[in-house]
Amino acid sequence: MKIYMESYGCSANQASSEIILGLLSSTFQITERIDDADVIIVNSCIVKPPTEAKILFQIKKIVEEYPTKKIIVAGCMPEVYSTKIKKVAPNASMIGIHHLSEIESIAYDILRGIQRVEIGYNTSPKLGYPRKRFDEKIGIVQAAHGCVSSCLYCIVKQVMGPLVSYPEESILDEIKNCVHQGCKEIWLTAQDITAYGLDRDNSFPSLLQSITQINGDFRVRIGMMNPETAYPLVKDLIEVFKHPKIYKFIHLPIQSGSNLVLSRMNRNYTVEHFFEIVKEFRSVFADISLSTDIIVGYPGETDKQFEESLKLIELIQPDIVNVSKFGPREQTPAVKLSPLSSQTVKDRSRKMSTLCRQIALEKNNNWIGREETILIVSRGKKGGLEGRTHTYKPVIIDIQHCSLMGKFVKVNIIGAKHGYLLGNIKT
Repeated sequence: MKIYMESYGCSANQASSEIILGLLSSTFQITERIDDADVIIVNSCIVKPPTEAKILFQIKKIVEEYPTKKIIVAGCMPEVYSTKIKKVAPNASMIGIHHLSEIESIAYDILRGIQRVEIGYNTSPKLGYPRKRFDEKIGIVQAAHGCVSSCLYCIVKQVMGPLVSYPEESILDEIKNCVHQGCKEIWLTAQDITAYGLDRDNSFPSLLQSITQINGDFRVRIGMMNPETAYPLVKDLIEVFKHPKIYKFIHLPIQSGSNLVLSRMNRNYTVEHFFEIVKEFRSVFADISLSTDIIVGYPGETDKQFEESLKLIELIQPDIVNVSKFGPREQTPAVKLSPLSSQTVKDRSRKMSTLCRQIALEKNNNWIGREETILIVSRGKKGGLEGRTHTYKPVIIDIQHCSLMGKFVKVNIIGAKHGYLLGNIKT
């Protein structure tokens, strides 16, 4: 019997997809052709309303085009929006993010005509499972799930629950296994990675220090850090970031350049806290890559407050900005707030996105002419191979030699786009 999967969402969701396929691959054949599949799995995401709408539309389309095929909806959506799934796919089985170990029995049951819904919270670590990796050189390791924050607009905590930090030894064993299997890049992920250890006698810098002691030639990309939990750790973080195994890259969402808006979001930090973290990191790592997130059009955001966000972005000059238009999520406190007009939100999104692309292109242009050693980890989405600099900037090289996968190579940076660099292998 054949399984086909479509996967959406963050790196943690991608890890779940790899686990699902790993658990199924011993008894099912995995196919990349939906037409060939007996069972179709959609691993869902609900972080933004457009993503939710896109996935529901895709599920409905699958039901209409493949009425005889069995469908399983996995991921975050079943945990909070199971009724929406039933409306578009009444015969689908569902499995939430905390029940991955049951996927094989659910697949067998649905083939026998038995519909199952396995949802609900538990604290089991998502470690130690077999994997079928999307990129063989990239190992995604989840260090925790849940968070300690209570942002008023966020639905994810209702899915993930409170913070559960996984045992350090289990995380280290998972990374050792990834490296043993040939992974050269480790994505250390969580909903808020710097919250790790707040619920146990540990801390994220301590975990990271232990990871750097693992034998092997690999690099670690650190996942999203909430300024609320990162700020008290900044000195210790910088010390461990000095290790050559750690990419000089931070993902630090600011969400708004206005302290009043941050307070209304219940983000529990200030713009000054955010700026201090960035300043401290850049004082040691001048070319560190900074990724941040901005929500435009939050209810009550004035023109002046939006301008504060623009000014902050101009000031900090981030390499990457994920710009999101505010969209109310059902079952969150922010859904009760009076929204801004859709045109205002669109205009602000367009203005912010234009600024962010300009800054990213200018920063990437500064890399042209440099010689860099990059780690080749995957194929480029538009061809060639993709590698990463020590600051995690993507470099596309126009070459197809798969023998370079997982290798460190020297390149000359010859061009730049706002989202990546272009390079030639140095001869």
